Amino acid sequence: SEHRVCDTDGFQLAQPIRAYRECMDQFSQRSLWRHMNAARHCACTAGLIDAAEEFHCCDHPELAGVCEHSCEADCGTEEAQSCQAACDAVCMPFAAVPSQECVQTCLALDSPCLKFAVCRPVEQPAFPYEC
Repeated sequence: SEHRVCDTDGFQLAQPIRAYRECMDQFSQRSLWRHMNAARHCACTAGLIDAAEEFHCCDHPELAGVCEHSCEADCGTEEAQSCQAACDAVCMPFAAVPSQECVQTCLALDSPCLKFAVCRPVEQPAFPYEC
C-alpha cells in the first residue's frame, strides 16, 4: 500500500487522544516502568492504536512504536502480578537512566515482563509530600 502522510491535526483532535491523556493523568509515572506501563495501558484502553492507524500516524516519532505492541496479556496471572512487583522494585523512581536489571526485566523488547506493560498499573500507596 502507498505510504500515507500522518494527518497530525486530525489525530490530535481525535477522541482517543483525549481519552489517552485523561487516562495518563490517573497514573503515577515516577519511574520509567511506571511511565511505560501507564502509556501502554492507556494506549490500549483509549483506542489510540486504531486511531493512529486510521490517521496514518503509526510512524509519528511521538508515538514511538505504539502500533507495534499488542494489547493482549493475561493480566490476572501470577506471572503478571510478580512482574508488576518486580518492575516496581528494580526500576527506581525518578531515575533518568534505568538500571541494567530494570532494562533486562521490564523494558527491553525481549524482557520477560514487557508484555504485561499493557495491564492496568497497580495503584501506588499515596505518600503525603509537598513540592
